[in-house]
Amino acid sequence: MDYLILGGISALAFLYLQSALQDVSHSLLVFVEEPNSSAILIPPYPWQVDVIASITFIEPVLAALFICYLISKGCRSSFADLSLKTILALMVLTQAGAKFFFYLYFSTIENTMDRILSISQFTLELVVIGLAVSAAMVYLTNSYHRKTFQINI
Repeated sequence: MDYLILGGISALAFLYLQSALQDVSHSLLVFVEEPNSSAILIPPYPWQVDVIASITFIEPVLAALFICYLISKGCRSSFADLSLKTILALMVLTQAGAKFFFYLYFSTIENTMDRILSISQFTLELVVIGLAVSAAMVYLTNSYHRKTFQINI
């Protein structure tokens, strides 16, 4: 019930504050230049690739949720402890560390920084998934939230 009240108050606050927020943001637009229409703003892939990438991203998130659940099942962990364990488990299971170092060694990209940036996006993906899933697990297994929300797996 508290969530409904909070949602209603948030919706009303947004409706009443929307015009003021628009006025403030429009006054700040004079300091922002128009986007450059060069090739920098053109997406590198067609929309089909983005859709496929988004759909295939569901599987690692579900795997991370399951891993995080198994790690947290045995003991009560803090957010930092649980997220570190989840990220390390994801990196071990996906062999991200080995891929990172082998890619740095065998890559044909000349610039070392470009090589690091090229492979680190996938490592950063695992870190973001681990942090988000751990935060959700800590939130859902909190004793206050456990009363209102039950996880039945």
